[in-house]
Amino acid sequence: MDIKSLFKLNLHKKIAFPFISAVLIIFVAAYFLLEARENRLILDAAYCRARTAFKMIVLTRQWMAERRNKIKPIAAVATKELSDHARQLSDIRFHIISDRSINPSNAPDEFEKAAMKQFKRGKKEVYEIVDTKKGKIYRYMAPLFINKACRSCHIHQGYRIYNFRGGISISVPLSPIYGSISKNRKILLGLIIAAGLLLLILVKLLITKLVLIPVKKLDRAAAKISQGDYDIDIQIQNNDELGNLAKTFINMSRKISLSQTVLQERIKNATERLNAANEKLSKIAERKSELYSALAHDIRTPLAVIILGAETIETKLNKTENTEIVEAIKNNAKSLKALFDNLLEIEKIEDGILKIHPQKQEINFILREIVNELAPFAKHSGITLIFDSDKELEAVVDKDKLAVCLQNIILNAIKFSPAGKEIRVESYKVQNTVVVEISDQGIGIAPDEIDKIFNKFYRTKRGRHKYRYGSGLGLTIAKKFVEGMNGKIYVASELKKGTKIKIVLQSA
Repeated sequence: MDIKSLFKLNLHKKIAFPFISAVLIIFVAAYFLLEARENRLILDAAYCRARTAFKMIVLTRQWMAERRNKIKPIAAVATKELSDHARQLSDIRFHIISDRSINPSNAPDEFEKAAMKQFKRGKKEVYEIVDTKKGKIYRYMAPLFINKACRSCHIHQGYRIYNFRGGISISVPLSPIYGSISKNRKILLGLIIAAGLLLLILVKLLITKLVLIPVKKLDRAAAKISQGDYDIDIQIQNNDELGNLAKTFINMSRKISLSQTVLQERIKNATERLNAANEKLSKIAERKSELYSALAHDIRTPLAVIILGAETIETKLNKTENTEIVEAIKNNAKSLKALFDNLLEIEKIEDGILKIHPQKQEINFILREIVNELAPFAKHSGITLIFDSDKELEAVVDKDKLAVCLQNIILNAIKFSPAGKEIRVESYKVQNTVVVEISDQGIGIAPDEIDKIFNKFYRTKRGRHKYRYGSGLGLTIAKKFVEGMNGKIYVASELKKGTKIKIVLQSA
């Protein structure tokens, strides 16, 4: 099981899984430690049996050697007979090996030869475990030395006291020891498993009572709260963190219930006030709409008549003072009409009534139309209006709104440029955008006023002193329209050198 799967388990399994895993690890480790300890005990037991047998044989030989004149047969013969007798009555086997073997039956095997060599180098005892068809055998061998009692028997062979004589090889079968310990191991393992299961059951009951049941109560309480029922009573008697959590939970639900009551009352009052305000706003919007309709009819129509009358009178008069008066009437009427039209546009934009519909358009076609339309006005003021672009560029724009933007910006440039200067309109592509750039050689804008020129009704200081006409809404409308087409507008200007306005539009 990986970590991600563990996080998906419920709480009961999350608690049980690491605990059971820890118990299993402890049991497995204990089993292997016990097995290693038992193997060590088996070897120790075999060693003790072999060592005891060796000492008993040596003591028997010594006792018989000391009484060789009284007891027959001699020690060597008696030892051989004891070995044969042991084969019939015991599972332990032993064998006398002579360093100078006369009797072929005393000839050493490979283990005994190797042991003899180690004894000559000073080794005190040698042992090993050998696998046979009948099972594992523990082989043990210790050396024999000439002493006073056995010197008389072996003097004719050239031995002296303390000379190395040979050894006694003892074989102890391990199967009986393994069987006995294995039986004990099974009993112990059974007890450990029973104790582990009992411990698991006990821990499960404790976890269920002290943790899971309180947590389930808290979960049910939380579910009731999520459904809006704050009347809960959690019966948890624990004097621990869960008990404190239950108390906190109850207090929280009561506070939420109280807060909800207060909040509902406030919402009710706010809703009533909002409905009243909406009703007032609806009436205001209704009156506003009526006012727009009235203004559109009752102001535009008289202004149109005044302008038409002034133009008619102007054509019939000679260039006298009366002509100047008529020109003033005409200009003021046009200015008033432009102000009124711009005010209506701004109000429509801010009220969300005016809709902008960007579509894929060929930009240079629109620019060329606007430049051709405004060229006569520029020429009348002694200004050259130049359009510079020979490529087809497509952008996502509202054609009519872009036309209004360009008209407002170019007319502003004409108004604030002295005779003999140029106004240049260019278009080009930059990455995923199309840029329309209008640059003039006019009076320029002061640095502290550049950020204000898009504000409603704002007119620069030089503009206010030099030019009486103008609403201060043209650039505001232009900026609103450009932003409505997901574009941006930038201004760079320097006093007495001119102004450059960039409109950045989304390329098609």
